[in-house]
Amino acid sequence: MAGRDPYLTRINRALRDLGSSVSLEVSPSGARMRLRASLPLPDGSWKQRRISTVFPYPSGVDQARQLAEELGRDLELHRRGLEAFPCERWLQAIKMQGPTTEGISGSEALRRTEAWWTQQRKRGPSADVTWATAYAGPLKPLLPQRAVTIETLPADEVIVAVIDGLPSGWQWVTGICATYGARPHEALLMADVENNGLVVIRGGKTGARQGLPLPKAWIERWELQNKRLPSINLERDYRTVGSQLGVALRRHGVPFLPYDLRHAWAVRAIHNPQISPSLAAKSLGHSLMVHTSLYQRWFDSASMASLVAQM
Repeated sequence: MAGRDPYLTRINRALRDLGSSVSLEVSPSGARMRLRASLPLPDGSWKQRRISTVFPYPSGVDQARQLAEELGRDLELHRRGLEAFPCERWLQAIKMQGPTTEGISGSEALRRTEAWWTQQRKRGPSADVTWATAYAGPLKPLLPQRAVTIETLPADEVIVAVIDGLPSGWQWVTGICATYGARPHEALLMADVENNGLVVIRGGKTGARQGLPLPKAWIERWELQNKRLPSINLERDYRTVGSQLGVALRRHGVPFLPYDLRHAWAVRAIHNPQISPSLAAKSLGHSLMVHTSLYQRWFDSASMASLVAQM
């Protein structure tokens, strides 16, 4: 029985020993892992809630544990008065329980991003200006976008054909975005490919990190270890510099947006059994919670395909 799983029991005991108020359990269907914890609500009250995850039982126990530790840290920081609890982030995860095959519209994506950002940042005199210039402006092109589904992402053969035809500088930048899922401004300002094939992103909004190549063959195809940049002014803010990739792709008639390459990398990683969700999230430079929430429908699709293959 899942409820008597000794491994799950040991994990919950270890979480308690660490002072965490979060525990793991199996959903009533026995198919998925979920988190259980008392969460602070926006009105100041606390309520025990359950948060479903995309991780299957029992193979996804370790990934669910990492998510539990992440929630536990947020709760502990809140209890100590060090940071406000990101209610919207975790309550949104509750709202997203259950598989879905629908994407979200551009306006909804912007609304959710602003709600998350507000929870993460202490409000101050410059907060509204920061949101408008660093986030709302760059994300404005999302507003007319319809809901994004897997059918709208470019296939690998389309990506290859496009990048093969780009000028050398833009080929390198676009190749970095496609091969590593890097953000456009990261590829233009802070990316270098090491001899071992990893990309090093030095700095940026989410800090320095290393990223995995997927697929690795693209490193050689576009000579990504030979850094070359287009002749543009890089002495500008991240938003302005990053937007230049979109301008270049439109100028060359490319049928997808720069961020589609990042999403395509994430979906490619989901279907690669060697890359865990936590490793993919680290490679992309965001949290496991953001990663699983954003790509939940593709995790569901991959899980179903895997089950069919085993039947």
